[in-house]
Amino acid sequence: MTGRIYFILGSTFIMGVFTGVFLYVTVFAPEYSNDISKEAISLTSTSIEGSVYGGCQRSGSCPSFKLYNNGSYQFVSRSDAEVEKGSIPYELRDTLLEWFSTSTLATESKPVTNEFCDSFVDGQDATYRVTFKGESYVLDTCTSAFARNTNMQNTFTEVWSFMQNPTTTYPVLIDKGITGYFMYIFNHPKK
Repeated sequence: MTGRIYFILGSTFIMGVFTGVFLYVTVFAPEYSNDISKEAISLTSTSIEGSVYGGCQRSGSCPSFKLYNNGSYQFVSRSDAEVEKGSIPYELRDTLLEWFSTSTLATESKPVTNEFCDSFVDGQDATYRVTFKGESYVLDTCTSAFARNTNMQNTFTEVWSFMQNPTTTYPVLIDKGITGYFMYIFNHPKK
């Protein structure tokens, strides 16, 4: 009888150690190492101010946002709305930061003349003032070379979409705990 108890206690302890090591290696350690590298890269001196202009100006419904160094943002959905605050997911911030280099931003901010822009006919265009490594760049979907970079524009569109509907797109164990992590995994299976 005592042998069984020691066996059960021993196997429970061993399984607990293996489970703890597995969770640490697959979840906690990558999250912390990613946080450190992301903070080192992105928090140097990057900030973005985005605003929409065009047909929405007449009704005062043009949205705007400010995205700060730490990933937090302030979003205004229309001129008479309250400021919404939040933080974008690290994966979205990383995708956005992949586009940022001094040469890319300098190229994308060069003025161009477009014969047609959406804002000319009650559509909407967007302007982004990007501060990166102490320099300021203006990217415009109508009046700069950025207008022709659809991949970079798609990333900014994802930022707008997230701010308009801020939902957690990936689990953050620190905020949600292990139960929140497992709920996320069961509700969002990998494709």
